[in-house]
Amino acid sequence: MSGLAAPLGDRTSRIFAWWDQAGELTSSELLDIFRGVLRPLSESEFTTFLAQAPVVVSFREEVVAEISWRYLSPHRADRRPTLRIPLILVNMDLLRQERAALEYAVALQVAQIVLGHPGDTGKSRTRRQAEVDQLVKHWGFTTPPTVVGVDCRMRIVLASGQPDVLPTTLQSDDPDAATGYPRRLADPSDGIEALRAVLSRVSHVHAEAFHAYNPLIVHLVEDVVAAIVGYAIPASVTDAAEPRILIMVLNMDLLRQGRAALEYAVALQVAQIVLGHLGDTGKTRAQRQVEVDHLITQWGFTASATVVAFGCRSQLVLGSDGPDVLVTGVQLVADDDVEAFRPEWPS
Repeated sequence: MSGLAAPLGDRTSRIFAWWDQAGELTSSELLDIFRGVLRPLSESEFTTFLAQAPVVVSFREEVVAEISWRYLSPHRADRRPTLRIPLILVNMDLLRQERAALEYAVALQVAQIVLGHPGDTGKSRTRRQAEVDQLVKHWGFTTPPTVVGVDCRMRIVLASGQPDVLPTTLQSDDPDAATGYPRRLADPSDGIEALRAVLSRVSHVHAEAFHAYNPLIVHLVEDVVAAIVGYAIPASVTDAAEPRILIMVLNMDLLRQGRAALEYAVALQVAQIVLGHLGDTGKTRAQRQVEVDHLITQWGFTASATVVAFGCRSQLVLGSDGPDVLVTGVQLVADDDVEAFRPEWPS
């Protein structure tokens, strides 16, 4: 390790500056975790991490889909021609059960970025795991915690992925435990085909309006603890007065139950983007729902699709989480008086 640690006050202000640009919009809990994880890094390690200006997004298993903005810092917007950012995704449902597990999972993501693993095709998963383990131990994370998953205690480990997709998942040491771990991020082909199906129904004007946003689409499965996804930023984004990217997160475990549900969920996201709902503070959730329903009906989505969530048949509806975060949740079909799911974020 090289470089001395920066003064705590200076480091804290730099963390806040990074978080203001690319941090998770709604979770102060995650900010607190990153502050704790970044504290023991050497100055060179800390600078390496901030130079990547990673974007952070949390997700929960009951969320069907989510759209949010992330602004790019000025120095990043000026980089050409290979402009890329790492997107860090954190599963708060799995990790909030234990503070140590959340801190450890975040430390693994920070270590992979510091070590330059995103985009590195020359290292196996085993080699990456060894390098990351050595580095996080140096930072004081000497005992990997476990979390409850699939009815047993499971370890947080790096999983096999593509060079630009580095998943962190759960693994059990119990030979009698459920198999199939660690799992990768969801195969994006299902989501891509659903998006193509949706866009084939929309007008040319609406399709152009959607593509103008250059959205980053991430497909998740609920047992992925965290992941780093590399994203190439189009020139049209960096040339804007306020460079920012649009992130669309899809919960493939909920949506893979049926093709109709997946296409309907994607249609809801496309409609919100086309209608300019993101950043619009003048509309209530009910108004947005009416506008979206009207538009997707024109596209041929005349009946709301349903999924099984929490053991009950539920329909997909828009939630309410603020103008810069558009959440799609579930609502029980059997009770018209039940409010649409609105995520409860930690304060």
